[in-house]
Amino acid sequence: MKVNRRFVLGVAAALGWLAASSALATDDFLALRGTVRTPEDPNGYGADFYRVDGVDYLDLNEVARIFHGTKYWRAELEKMVLKIEGHRVRITVGSPYVFVDDVGRNLLAKVMWHEGRIIVPMRLATDVIDVLVTENVSWDRARRTLGVVAGDPNILSVDYDVRENGTIVGFPLATPLRGEIEFPRPDQVIVRVPGGVLAEPLHGRFAAIGLVDSLITTQEPGEAVLMFRLGPLGGAAELVSRRSPPQLLVAISEGLPDDIPLPEFERRESPRSPSRKVRRVVIDPGHGGSDPGILSPTGVPEKEISLRIARSVKGILEKNSRLEVRLTREDDRFVSAEARTELANGWDPDVLLSIHCDGWFRPGMRGFSVGVHQQGATEEGADLFRWGARSPQAMAGSEILAELILAELEEDLGGLSRGLKHESYAVLEGATMPAVHVECGFLTHHDEGTTLSDPGHQETLASALAQAIREYGQFVSDGGGGAP
Repeated sequence: MKVNRRFVLGVAAALGWLAASSALATDDFLALRGTVRTPEDPNGYGADFYRVDGVDYLDLNEVARIFHGTKYWRAELEKMVLKIEGHRVRITVGSPYVFVDDVGRNLLAKVMWHEGRIIVPMRLATDVIDVLVTENVSWDRARRTLGVVAGDPNILSVDYDVRENGTIVGFPLATPLRGEIEFPRPDQVIVRVPGGVLAEPLHGRFAAIGLVDSLITTQEPGEAVLMFRLGPLGGAAELVSRRSPPQLLVAISEGLPDDIPLPEFERRESPRSPSRKVRRVVIDPGHGGSDPGILSPTGVPEKEISLRIARSVKGILEKNSRLEVRLTREDDRFVSAEARTELANGWDPDVLLSIHCDGWFRPGMRGFSVGVHQQGATEEGADLFRWGARSPQAMAGSEILAELILAELEEDLGGLSRGLKHESYAVLEGATMPAVHVECGFLTHHDEGTTLSDPGHQETLASALAQAIREYGQFVSDGGGGAP
């Protein structure tokens, strides 16, 4: 009698499946319900997971769905081939070994059948497929959440600081980020962080602390969303971005009755004109050495552009204004922010100008801006925020100089002005003189970045900055009378 080989192999595979199913039933087996979060579904969807003898498993069909893999099944060998991002991942039922493009990997636990489905150790996703895809794959066993996040997480954790008259919520960052704050309702504050990627423990809902009734964090395509529900005493909220160390701070103050004006967070005295005349200027070319900053579309690093502009400003001021001008770095070397501040304070100048170029993950962002240092949260005292341990004269001088620079840049460049910024700048923190942080434009914008690489445009920028410093010096010499 002629025997059909395919039929025999099929029967053998079926018997093997029954044996495997029976063996699985005798193991320490738990069926778990959890969540899968992907860039397409950042809020997550429900999924089945399994725990067999203490090892976490998931359905191989779910793996193919999550990573957009194509499946090829060879029943006679009980092998599944997944094609993911151009790679072939071969999986065999009953074996702990998988092969990625013919390179073997040990999952440390066997692939199994369960109720007609193939389940695989979680290590297949977190250790094997993770290196094949651009996303980061993580498994939170306690929360039973498989996270597939676009890019490395950069919003790392959340900290609370409850004060006598307010609550500060801090989000440590891997890299500096900026946020946008919204107030959809009196008791609700929403912070959107473009480019923000939440670390896995940050997903979800957090309990009430201080003036915060609840905090819900969600990952959306291209941004992280932090939604605060304020308690009955919660009032105003302010968002502060710090660069050193990178951090986002949300400061929430107690609400006040409607008939009492709400004080501003800045709590500073009315502006006073600086009394000291301008004789010495320090110019800080941003970045340098091992810190290149942002690259322009033509490949020129920010550190080189900022140094060229700084040298030009120095030359113009020394030639036309007879000012003593020094740079925090004369060549391509790394100087820490703290060292730059110490150098500037040691030279006892009348003005500090820090020169940078901006960047953003959205290539359409463009425009120049000028920043004045805003001190971050204090460790003591009643105020949630104070604007640096600096004299009112230095603070007022910074504001005046910033406005003069903006006016000159608007007149000479005719581009988009992003206005005056109040943020935490590491190089300006602790500076004892009027000091500003200039972002000359976005290197990540193709046209603007190309223009910023042009020596002629750099000279125009330098001329505008030098003119603003001269005007500031004249304003101080005149006793600060009249509008700058």
